[in-house]
Amino acid sequence: MGGAKSVAFAAITLLTLTGCANNMASTLPAEPPDLPPLAASETRELTATEKALLAKAFSADLKDPDSGRFKWARVPKTLSDGTIDYCGLVNGKNSYGGYNGFKPFIGVITVKSGRITGGNIAAIADSDLRYADIVPKMCRQKGLTVLAASDS
Repeated sequence: MGGAKSVAFAAITLLTLTGCANNMASTLPAEPPDLPPLAASETRELTATEKALLAKAFSADLKDPDSGRFKWARVPKTLSDGTIDYCGLVNGKNSYGGYNGFKPFIGVITVKSGRITGGNIAAIADSDLRYADIVPKMCRQKGLTVLAASDS
């Protein structure tokens, strides 16, 4: 009789936990939808001065700050004071002194009096394929396109 009670208890426990797991999955927040990117007519290329300033600021977040190479995305034509989200491509040296290849990054650009004054990298896409799409997905959710980046 003890064995039958154990089997019944295990079955009830399994059903209860399965119900909890299904309930938990349905209460997870949905991912935010991707925002549409700005139209090309609403964006512009970075100037050479802006690229140099941002390369210096963004490179500070790399393992080897002198090694930063960038492919730049467009920015809005009208810049409001504060910070704007920004996505581009970066290639920097790893701990062994070799370049990793261009990877998407997300960062912020600081704007004062309508002019770009600095910025920093918040995250660089992971080399591990299981996580490689996280940064591009974050960019898409903000309406930013990484693949539209141009060489420096």
